[in-house]
Amino acid sequence: MPVTNDSIPPTTPPGEPTGADALAALARTEQRMVRLTFWQTLLSVAGALIAILALFATLRESNEVRRQTAAAVWPYIQVQMNDFDLGDTAALSLSFTNTGVGPAKVRSLRMTLDGEPVPDWPGLLTRLDQPADSPYGRDFISQRVLAPGESVTVFQTQHPPLVRALQAAIRRPGTVLSMCYCSIFDECWQAESGPVPEDPRPVAACPADGPGQFQG
Repeated sequence: MPVTNDSIPPTTPPGEPTGADALAALARTEQRMVRLTFWQTLLSVAGALIAILALFATLRESNEVRRQTAAAVWPYIQVQMNDFDLGDTAALSLSFTNTGVGPAKVRSLRMTLDGEPVPDWPGLLTRLDQPADSPYGRDFISQRVLAPGESVTVFQTQHPPLVRALQAAIRRPGTVLSMCYCSIFDECWQAESGPVPEDPRPVAACPADGPGQFQG
């Protein structure tokens, strides 16, 4: 009986993998690649997380340093009024004092009398029905820098009629003298006169010069 090639089963040379062995090896390689990709992804995520935490720590430390630096140069403006009336003699003065530990950049002044803005000291005399030649002294403070411990007397008079007119006006609730000032870091506050002393309140920014600002 003749032997044909179709009747001879295929054989694999010794030492060479069979098809099943090749498939198994491929599967193992794919598993190793999957595990390698998993660990690579995990390491990448961990690295990104560490970088984010390091950035957060740096920003937090930077903010803390800035806060401490800002506290070391913190200005604090107090509005002070000194007055007396002894009948024959009287005096009144208004001053701003920086009792903080850093310089204060004076940005703007505002004065209201009975709720209405006053443009300047001569305008105040007019509103108080006082003669324009009433004796008084003044000092300009707008756009100045007050050093720590520095005090500026912006207005003073020893003229009894003017002193009494000012005393009466100051006691009215609609009379306010306010100053807006900033630190060297441009953090700003509003300081105001009043019957009860109050701490300056933080504001986002000082108003720009314009109508309603006091020229003094």
